[in-house]
Amino acid sequence: MKEQTLLRIALIASLLGLAILLVVARSSGPANADVSSIDSAMKGNQVKIIGTVEQVRSAGQSQILVVSQPSAMTVFVSGQPELRKGDTVEVIGRVDEYKEKQEIVADRIRVLSS
Repeated sequence: MKEQTLLRIALIASLLGLAILLVVARSSGPANADVSSIDSAMKGNQVKIIGTVEQVRSAGQSQILVVSQPSAMTVFVSGQPELRKGDTVEVIGRVDEYKEKQEIVADRIRVLSS
């Protein structure tokens, strides 16, 4: 009888722990940022923006995007994702500076709609 009780307690504790981890993992990501609020003080911070791709340029094995919401932000993307002008994207990345202008170096990009 005691073994069954311990097994039930262990199972409940495990499921409760997994539920707590799931909630913490979902809430610990970067909050949505407004492009107009990103400044040099945020350099190195991780941000998430959602906007429309206004321009796509190739730069070797990378792409440079201009994403607007309506303010525009340059986004540097490694690799060659399938992105087109007009796509609505979610960008998660770190704020950096290039030629005294803020940009986002993307860690992840997800197309929300084409």
